[in-house]
Amino acid sequence: MRFIVLAIMLLVSHAAAAEKLRVARSEATTFAFALLDLGMAEGIFARHGLEIESFDLAGAAKAHQALVAGSVDVELGSGLELLFIARGSPAKGVAVLAGPPAGMGLMVRADGEIGDLAALKGKAIGVSSSGSLTDWLASELARRQGWGADGVTRVALGSQDAQVAGLIAKNIDAFIGGTQTGYRLEESGRGKILATFGKLVPDFITHMIVASDRAIAARPDALRHFLAAWFETVRFMQTHKDETIRVTMPITRLPPGAASGIYDEQLAMFSADGRFETKALAVTEAAVRALGPLDKLPPDDTMIATQFLPPPANMSGKEAQ
Repeated sequence: MRFIVLAIMLLVSHAAAAEKLRVARSEATTFAFALLDLGMAEGIFARHGLEIESFDLAGAAKAHQALVAGSVDVELGSGLELLFIARGSPAKGVAVLAGPPAGMGLMVRADGEIGDLAALKGKAIGVSSSGSLTDWLASELARRQGWGADGVTRVALGSQDAQVAGLIAKNIDAFIGGTQTGYRLEESGRGKILATFGKLVPDFITHMIVASDRAIAARPDALRHFLAAWFETVRFMQTHKDETIRVTMPITRLPPGAASGIYDEQLAMFSADGRFETKALAVTEAAVRALGPLDKLPPDDTMIATQFLPPPANMSGKEAQ
């Protein structure tokens, strides 16, 4: 009996010691961001002394606004949010979440006339917000097709649900978003994935974890614990496919077959340690300058804070297995 009482006391003490961290996601159904739910469901964040309160916001701009307004402490967003930081936003990138944009696709209507990329010249493409990853991918696609960055019309619509509505209503000709949205469109017979972007930009920072300067100054230990828990979750995900699919399916809103496909397609894009690789950072910064438009960017150490990353020695263990 004494052992039971002691165990209960320890659990109560641990719960009381948990520190709340508010985390925003720039898109509600993105598989990469669903790892937050996986870490919570498996108790990984709790083991690191954190209670996570999550918020799903429609696009990088709104998520970043919530961050700098103090409504959240951490954001799971895009590498291109370096643009906001370069313009003076009081925040910094603290870790790379994912590299090449393997989870991003270009979606069109199933009954539409667009059958290849060449047919998109001059067309309206839906994106989440100005200066977002989807915004840049649209302009980069046009540039690589030889039309120039303005060879398509980018239309900021917010969430992917709003973009789907715009596509079906024929207000736009295509949109760029997570491939999970494309799979849902294919499942319903309303649309299809015309192209994906992983091979288009192999060196890139697709998703980045961003923290406000306020949180960096006032809550450094919470940030360290969050990143340690995040990368433990990544390791868990890499070795526990079934559990990952079970937790993320309600978020991505995919049937089992498509959920399994998303896992397989995107597994390799996740960063195992959060570090900013030189070439990927250079390509991402070039994209930021083009979006700005900016002649140059501030020094890296004013936009990125890497001191909260787990030590390299801790990244090779098998704790999650």
